[in-house]
Amino acid sequence: MKLCENCYSQAKYKFKQKHFIKHGGSDNADAIRLIVPPQMKTQEEWSKLVDFYCRPEAIHRSMVNSTNRSHQPYPSRQGTKSFVETRFDRDRMNELLGQQQGAANPMSEKEILDEVLDKRRGFKRGRGHIVPGMRYCSSSSMPGPSTDPLERVYTKAEVDAMMAKAEKKVERKTGFDPEKNLGGKLHLQQAAVAN
Repeated sequence: MKLCENCYSQAKYKFKQKHFIKHGGSDNADAIRLIVPPQMKTQEEWSKLVDFYCRPEAIHRSMVNSTNRSHQPYPSRQGTKSFVETRFDRDRMNELLGQQQGAANPMSEKEILDEVLDKRRGFKRGRGHIVPGMRYCSSSSMPGPSTDPLERVYTKAEVDAMMAKAEKKVERKTGFDPEKNLGGKLHLQQAAVAN
C-alpha cells in the first residue's frame, strides 16, 4: 500500500512540475488555465486544479514543506531501509571490525559485510548480483577459502573432468569430434561453459 501511495504522490508532483511550475506557477495562473494538459478531460477540471494550486493555504503548505526539506543535512538515498537500521548495521560492522584486531582467526572484510548485511542466493546486499562460479574479494584483502557453492574454486583435476564430460556430450549430440576438427581446447571450453 505504501508503494502505491508513493507512486501516486510522485505522479502528482511530476504533473504539477511539468504543467504548472514550469509555465510560471501561481504568478502566471491565467495563462496556464488556457493550456489544458492532455491528461485532463475538460477545461473546467484543469481550472479547478489550477485554482487549488493557487490557494494561499496550498502555497503556504508548499513553502513550509520546501523549507523543512532544505533543513535535512543529508538526503535519504538508502531505499526502504530506515535511518535506525542503517545506523545499527554500521555500528555492528564497526564492532566486528574492532573484534578482528588481535583475533586468532580474523574475519575478512567480505565475511563481515556478508554477516552484517545478510545473504540471499545470487545476491549480496551492498554489492549486487553475483555470478555463479566467480570469486569476489574486497579491494584491500583476499578472502580465505569459500564455503559458498556459488563461489567455489575448482581444482585442475575437476576442470579436466568437466572438460572430458563436455567433450563426450558434444560427440554424443552432434557426432562432432572436437580434437580432430578444432584442436580441441577452444571448442571444449565453450561447451563446458554452455553446460
